[in-house]
Amino acid sequence: MIQLQGFTSSAMRRLAWLMLAMVGIGLSPSVWAAVNPTCSGGNLALTLPNVTVTHDTQVGTLLGSATTGTASFTCSNLPTTKANSPTLEAGLQIYNLLASQLYPATLPSATSTNINTVTFATNVKGIALQLTIGPGMRGYDQNPGDQQPNAYVIGYVPEPSGSLAISYTAQLIVTGAVTPGTISALTLFNYEWYIYGCSNCNSASTSASLGTHLTVTAGTTVSLQGCTVDTGSAAFTVTLPTIAATALATTMSSAGETPFNINLTCQAGTTVLITMAAAKANALYTGVINSTTGTGFATNVGVQLLYAGTNVNGAVTPTPVTFNTAKSLGASPNGAMAIQYYAQYFATGTPVTAGNVAATATFTMSYQ
Repeated sequence: MIQLQGFTSSAMRRLAWLMLAMVGIGLSPSVWAAVNPTCSGGNLALTLPNVTVTHDTQVGTLLGSATTGTASFTCSNLPTTKANSPTLEAGLQIYNLLASQLYPATLPSATSTNINTVTFATNVKGIALQLTIGPGMRGYDQNPGDQQPNAYVIGYVPEPSGSLAISYTAQLIVTGAVTPGTISALTLFNYEWYIYGCSNCNSASTSASLGTHLTVTAGTTVSLQGCTVDTGSAAFTVTLPTIAATALATTMSSAGETPFNINLTCQAGTTVLITMAAAKANALYTGVINSTTGTGFATNVGVQLLYAGTNVNGAVTPTPVTFNTAKSLGASPNGAMAIQYYAQYFATGTPVTAGNVAATATFTMSYQ
């Protein structure tokens, strides 16, 4: 028996209530409200531009412009009580990544901590897709008992709620000899979320597939450019001989015919077309470019360009160039191809006075 002295009945009642409250606290089990964590988001489709590959494009060359996009994730109702984990962040992961999706067909290591680039195979021979991930991902348990296989963490959302943004940059890359074709649709990543050690979730560990994906849309075409212009033919000067003004005594007379070539390197069977253009083309005479005028320059004279075609018996029959019109040169051989032209002085009027002559033309190559 406990005897209390010096307390009034009111004071005793208050003490009894306090003791009962303390006993109640000490005897009642800990009860925490259950949570229902959820995460969503992640769908992102990337569309790549059409690209053209030249015959001499090196392995490792990135093609076209890069395509960028952001995958956004949101998580809520994340637990704040810990069981066997120092953190209750929701880990966002990609899962079930297959070696057969990649180039080369090897998965990133499950112990890697800074995976910034993953390269995916495509259906077009010699072409892969290089994917850069920001800020990157790290390997996880590739064969866990409570998750999907081949998982890689791409980021975390802290409890109790928040969001995560992952940036992606995609670009096609040459991996070998290219065969032209059209890129099929690709599913690069499947997403899941994962919480480890949740004491007030439905189980000790919680994970679920988001059902969202990172994809590449179908339809990007990969074309082969049949020829490339040799370095020496990309920009060059044709020097005409010095002649007497009397050699151009009448309007439309010509002199100083000088041959020159535009040299290409081609794949066999490519149909080659060339278009000549000149900002100062003469309005009256086909293929004639008006000369620069001013102090020191000749008057009433231009430069005429002629294409060295061939007639039935193989003799060269130069014909004036028609500006701004594509001229088909037929199917190319495999290797070197030379397109022969001539340049000559042309009298656009009389009298022709002595001086310098200068004219500029540009050419554009196209292939089928």
